[in-house]
Amino acid sequence: MKKEKTLMEGVFSRLFTVMLVGMVCGILCNVIDSAVTGQFLGRDAVAASGLTGPFVSLIGLVIALFVAGTGQLCTENMGKADIGKVNQIFSTMVVCVTVFGLLMTVLFTAFSPMFLPFMAKGADPQVMEMADGYLRGYSLIIIPMSLSSLLNSLFALDNDQKRSLGYAVIILVADVVLDLLNVFVFHGGLLGMALASVVSAVIGLLYLLLHFRQEGHLLRFSMNNLNFRDVPEVLVYGFAGAIPMLMGSFRSASFNYVLLKAGGTDAIAAFSAAGCAFILLVSLTMTIQSVTASLTGLAFGEEDTDSIGQILRISLVFTYRVFLVIGLLLLIFAAPVSSIFIRTEDTALRHQTTAFIRYMVIQNLFGIASYCFSGSFTGTGHVRLNYLVSIFRDGLFPCLLVLILGLGFGIPGAEASIPATGILTLLSCICIPAVINRVFPRSVRDLLILSEDFGTKPGECFEASAKDMEQVVDMSEKARQFIMERGEDVKMANHVALFIEEMAKNTVQYGFKKVKNGRIELKLILKEQKKMIRLKDNGRPFDPIRWLEENNPEEPGKNIGIRMIIGLSKKVQYIPGMELNNIIVEL
Repeated sequence: MKKEKTLMEGVFSRLFTVMLVGMVCGILCNVIDSAVTGQFLGRDAVAASGLTGPFVSLIGLVIALFVAGTGQLCTENMGKADIGKVNQIFSTMVVCVTVFGLLMTVLFTAFSPMFLPFMAKGADPQVMEMADGYLRGYSLIIIPMSLSSLLNSLFALDNDQKRSLGYAVIILVADVVLDLLNVFVFHGGLLGMALASVVSAVIGLLYLLLHFRQEGHLLRFSMNNLNFRDVPEVLVYGFAGAIPMLMGSFRSASFNYVLLKAGGTDAIAAFSAAGCAFILLVSLTMTIQSVTASLTGLAFGEEDTDSIGQILRISLVFTYRVFLVIGLLLLIFAAPVSSIFIRTEDTALRHQTTAFIRYMVIQNLFGIASYCFSGSFTGTGHVRLNYLVSIFRDGLFPCLLVLILGLGFGIPGAEASIPATGILTLLSCICIPAVINRVFPRSVRDLLILSEDFGTKPGECFEASAKDMEQVVDMSEKARQFIMERGEDVKMANHVALFIEEMAKNTVQYGFKKVKNGRIELKLILKEQKKMIRLKDNGRPFDPIRWLEENNPEEPGKNIGIRMIIGLSKKVQYIPGMELNNIIVEL
């Protein structure tokens, strides 16, 4: 008999698919930029683009610093049903990213001639001039990209994931059209490529803003709702997303330094072109980490150990299934793929690019699992361990290895440093939980880092699910028996059972209309310091508590279960998010 998907599995699959497709479309913009640059603008343009890598990574760092922290804090407050706080953080950060974006734009526009000579000493003057123009033009993208990233990080909470997908498609189409116009009509060179990206980003932002014209959205911007005291906390949380960008700047600078010494600008062009072949893989890794962190955080808040382990296992399976296909294709077709990103008659340059691609495949075979671990660490509150993994993977290991091996053995040493980074990264991810838990990992559960008193003990938790009226009645009765067996008050047991039955029947009767594979999941926790009912379903959005308050039915027996539970409970919350309805009752 085929095992039915849990709500968590369904949410993971849906979020993963939507976010991956959206991110792939966004990353394709960079792939197309790189391919057009390599095919039509020549090796000097490819090298110039590679030299700006550390600065582009720095721009991404600043964006990630604000966006990741805003998403984390808003998610936490959404879980607390504090929509006012969510909108306070949202409004404040919109102002902050706009102001900081403006400052960064001015900084890069005015001072790029001072930065580039320091980072690219020994490069050809023509390459330096092209890099300067590209950086000046690209700096204009900071504000629209920052605002778009901020909105996209919150639209899942506001039940508008499809708009994020539409945004990605729009900027992809706009970027392709504008790149081709730049090459064949305007002849704007590398600067024109940067401006094409800027214009497509602006078009995409305008589309995202249409979200606020639809009814029922939760996110609301107000200049009267600003509180800049939230900024430090946002930055603390956001640092987890910014570290890979910061480390990426050091990594790019280290490789550029070593390759420039060992092979000149051609070596940099080959490495840059090889990196472009893995841009789509970056979308996979970032999606996996983001989805794993979000859903692990949700399960962690519910103290659901089984779901936390399940999410890590699902993320690892998803990651390797996709990577093995991509990796195999890249290994086989490394040579033709390299020609997409750098068009040249130089046989040595083509061979070097092909070699870099194959070494990067081996690196990711080992290192790609680290993104699953990073998401799990973040979701379980171990943000510092996420910092540590990012520092190892994106900074310390690649920088040290390329400097030691590359400066010692030239290009072969630089090549060897790439897979060595992946191996060390995987070992570090296994060693971290092994050291903390003092147990060598033999299962996914051993890779989780949870306190001894985390979750529920046997007999403290009752879980069940239902899809139809018959299963609802059975679930309600079993919940009543569980409460009685725990020695709780008979009156409370009857009220809880009636509440569960009324809520679940309402969902089956009304919430599952036009919903395929509707499912309700119940989790009833009875601990000394914590008594809680959690009802979760994938039906249409509906807040029964608010409906009851607004309609106030006159019949005394109408919705009596809900009324009684509201009277007995400390707190009742309805939390819509990630296309699920969540009712949380603290008894």
